[in-house]
Amino acid sequence: MLLKFALNEFRNDREYRNLSPRTITSYLAALEEFHQFCVQNEIVNLEDCTASLVKNYLVHCGKNRKNNSTTVHCKQ
Repeated sequence: MLLKFALNEFRNDREYRNLSPRTITSYLAALEEFHQFCVQNEIVNLEDCTASLVKNYLVHCGKNRKNNSTTVHCKQ
């Protein structure tokens, strides 16, 4: 499954659950950052997302994006 398609499914599910537009926007911004990280690492299929990839992304957020530990924790 393509990651972009999964993002659209996620948005539709959160709208169905009647989350606030602000909450959905916040979730999607975080997921879009992760999506860009995946693209940079040539990961385009959801099946190729591994726990190791997510851990590498979180380390990247802390070291390269200078996110504090609270922000990194929220991305988990």
